[in-house]
Order: sequence, then structure tokens, then C-alpha cells
Amino acid sequence: MTGALDGGVGDDTATDAGPPAPDPLLGHVVGGRYRVQRELGQGGMGTVYEVLHLGLGKTFALKKLSPEWAHDAEALARFRREAEVVARLRHPHAVQITDWETLDDGTPAFVMEHLAGQDLAARLEQGPLSWPELALIADQTMSALEAAHRAGIVHRDLKPGNVFIEDAGGGGPFVKLLDFGVSTVRGEKALTSRPVDRLIGTPAYMAPEQANGDAEGVTPATDVWAMGAMLFEMATGELPFPETGVMAVLYRICHGRPEEMRALRADAPAAFVEVVERAISREPGRRIVEMAELRRLVAAALGGNASTSTSTSTSTSTSTSTSTSTSTSTSPSTSTSPSTSARASSSRRWLWPAIVGAVLLVAAIAIWRWRVTAKTTARSANPPGPIASPPAPVPDRVVSPAPAAATPSPAAAASPRRTPRPRIPVDKGKLPRKPPPPLTP
Repeated sequence: MTGALDGGVGDDTATDAGPPAPDPLLGHVVGGRYRVQRELGQGGMGTVYEVLHLGLGKTFALKKLSPEWAHDAEALARFRREAEVVARLRHPHAVQITDWETLDDGTPAFVMEHLAGQDLAARLEQGPLSWPELALIADQTMSALEAAHRAGIVHRDLKPGNVFIEDAGGGGPFVKLLDFGVSTVRGEKALTSRPVDRLIGTPAYMAPEQANGDAEGVTPATDVWAMGAMLFEMATGELPFPETGVMAVLYRICHGRPEEMRALRADAPAAFVEVVERAISREPGRRIVEMAELRRLVAAALGGNASTSTSTSTSTSTSTSTSTSTSTSTSPSTSTSPSTSARASSSRRWLWPAIVGAVLLVAAIAIWRWRVTAKTTARSANPPGPIASPPAPVPDRVVSPAPAAATPSPAAAASPRRTPRPRIPVDKGKLPRKPPPPLTP
């Protein structure tokens, strides 16, 4: 886990001062549980050891504060906050801290998961990354940073030495983000109080606001810039602002232009080149300031080379909690794990009952529709007879209608009309017949 402890300017350069004295901590049991087995690495503010948990028989890593910082109040506060920040983050691609200890001499230390592999700085010594490898490592790193930014945490010292590539066997590399010792937390008071400490980070990956010493200007965009510089280095094997000396590097970051990526790697996709140039641009309107946006654009630029990692983490709050992380990536080769085969077998076991149930359901629906159709056909073949109407009422007497008046002929219409003589009806059956009166002479 070398490279995991750097926290200040110039921490990448070690100074040899002859053979070191034997470390009295080696072989010692810390807290009655952790036996110190060997030293893993040193940094600007601390030392990391491999320790064995005597009760569990499991290997962990123990990080203690360096003796020269053990009585510095600000260093002590920063060391403790690193443990609190990582414990709060709980992301599968961020190193997990499991315990806090105090050594016999009062030096603080915390216990974290032990990692096997190498950091990205060691990997880059072998040359640029392939596009699939770059896509996977970059995506996992940005996923941890994206989660940190959502929690209000800015790493502030992102560099290849703080990106650890764990050997996950056949599943490919698995990234762990390290060293939150100089991080800032939204809403919390800054720990820096001395002007000399305002320039915090590693110069080659500093954003312009960091290079100018603007502590108030440090935001998630600061990590985006550092990630852009790392993407350039992962693709080309070279820094985007290579200069000799710290001040020359800082001046070029603030005023100069980066190297041309295509001149160092001809097969770099044009879209990827543009994304990296935007990430390390000083133009406010062009610079990418959100890690989620940078992650999305990098995946889109690399196209089929990009791998989407899905991680789940299960952890407990006890001191011996374990974190289980699963990473699924899309790659040209495919593999089937025993758990996948078991899930497939279980699916086949339930397949036939589902098919039989579906067939029975279809048969029931068909029978129901046949019965409805049969009833409808029977009604159509035997229609009901007409309904008899009630007999018409018989009147008490029959009144014959008056005969229609005859239409006069044209001749009769032309002749003068006579007035008809009135006729006096005579009832011959009732009036007596009288003889005519006698004739008088």
C-alpha cells in the first residue's frame, strides 16, 4: 500500500538517510488484538503496517501518525478526521476503516482493510494503460469520488499514488481510493491555520485554484481537474504539464497550455481528447466541474472500451466489520460463476410449472368462449314468435261513414245551378190518408 500516505507538497520524493533503526513496533501487539508483522510503507504524515488480528486470524493494515506530527494539534485533528471521513463514506471503491487505536506512547492509529496489489503510480511505470483497462480503472475511481462529493467531501490530493489497484482474481482490477488526510468537508471548519500549509496537494495534479493558494476556492471541481490530469497520464504515460521544479509546474498550470495528447498517443479517440482538455481547462464556461459529468463523458467517449461497474457494499458498525463488494464489468470475455449457474438452474426448475399453468389458463379461456358462442348460436336458430296483439274493442253501434260527394262533370259545372226544392219527409206509415176536398162549382 505504498503511496497511500502522501499528503503534502513534495511527498513523492524520499530522502535516504542511511539504514533506518529497527522499528520497536514490529512484533508488538496493539490493543491486545493486532500483532504488527511488517511495515508496508511511509508517507508525509504516517506509516502503514501489516497487522494480524489475533482473534479472527485475519490480516489488516494499521496506519499510525508519524512521531514528528504526534504533538501537532492540527496534524492530530487531520488524522482523526481522515478516519471519520472514510468511515462516513462507506463506498466499495474507497478503503474501509474498521477500528481506532492508541499506541502505548499515545500515538493515534486506525485499522483499515488490507489490500493486495499495487497503486496506479506503480502501474504507470510499466507504460500507458490499454483503453479497456483505463476505462475500468477511471470509472471505478470516479464512482468513489462522485459519492464523496455527494457527501460534501473533496479529496484534494487525487493522484496515481492514492488510487490502489487491488488484484481481484478473474474479475479484473478493483480500485480502492486512499488517503483522505487532507480532504475538506462541507460545513466543517478548515483545519489549516498557517499560511505555509495553504499549498496542500501534489503540484502536478493541482487545479489552478490550488496552485494559487486559494483555499476558499477548493470545490469538487478541484478533484475533477486532478482526475483530468490523471486521465491524460493514464492514456499517454506522461503528465499534461511536465516541468522541472514545483514553481515551474504551478506557473504552467496557471498560465500555460498542456501537452497535445495525440502527439503522445496517436490512437486516442477524438472525443476522449476533447473531454480531457475540458477537464483541465481554465476557461470557466468550458471546464467540467462535476465528477458525474466527467464520468459520463469518459464512458461515452471510449464507447465499447468503457466498462460500467456496479458495486454493492455491505458493512456493519462494529470494529470487526467486513465489507463485501461486487463489481460487474462489461468486457469482451464472459464467464459464468457457480452462483450464476445456480440461479439458472433454479429458473429452469420453475419453468415447467409456469408453462403448465399457462396452458391450463389458455384452455379455460377457450372453453368459456366456446360456451358463450354456443348459447348465442342457439338463440339465433330459434327466434321467439311474434307477440299477439290484444283484440280491438267492439263499438256499441256501427256508424257508417257518409258517402263521398260526387265530383260534378264539366258540363254540369258550366250550367247554371238551380236551387233545389225542399223536400218534406212524409211518414206514410203514421199519417192517416184523407180524401181530397170536394170540388166546388
